[in-house]
Amino acid sequence: MKNIVSKLILCTLCSVINTKAIAAPRALPDSIIVITADDVPVRNLKLVSSTLSLHRTSISIFNLDDLSRFEHSLNEGIPANEEEAKTLFQSRLKNVGKEAFDKQLMEAHSAIVQSIKYEINQYPVVIFNEAAAVYGVTDLNSALKIYLQHSQKNIQSKGNSQ
Repeated sequence: MKNIVSKLILCTLCSVINTKAIAAPRALPDSIIVITADDVPVRNLKLVSSTLSLHRTSISIFNLDDLSRFEHSLNEGIPANEEEAKTLFQSRLKNVGKEAFDKQLMEAHSAIVQSIKYEINQYPVVIFNEAAAVYGVTDLNSALKIYLQHSQKNIQSKGNSQ
């Protein structure tokens, strides 16, 4: 029964991802980080998530426009008078709670933080295992295929050099 389930899982994986790229299970990524923006939305996230769920690949999406959205929400309805603006902001902060506000603030900056961490200067980018990057692709399935093909070539070239 376990063998049948394993074969079924492998068949499902091969139907979604290029079968040539899956010669070794170790080629599957443990983590995927996507840095994008509203003008280039990520596609096929659910497909890749469900395909890699058994491998337990963590997938994180960071949107560079989250910061401007957060800033816009802070500035919405703020009066021109500085004292009134300060009072309104403090009231909003009290309603949301400092801890929740700090969390929203950190989340709003997370795409920028990740871009700096990985020295990313253009987007969209899909980062695999914090080491390999595919630029200009927002279809996660296509980016995964590119990564797996590259990984397979590396595995083959390492095997040939030994």
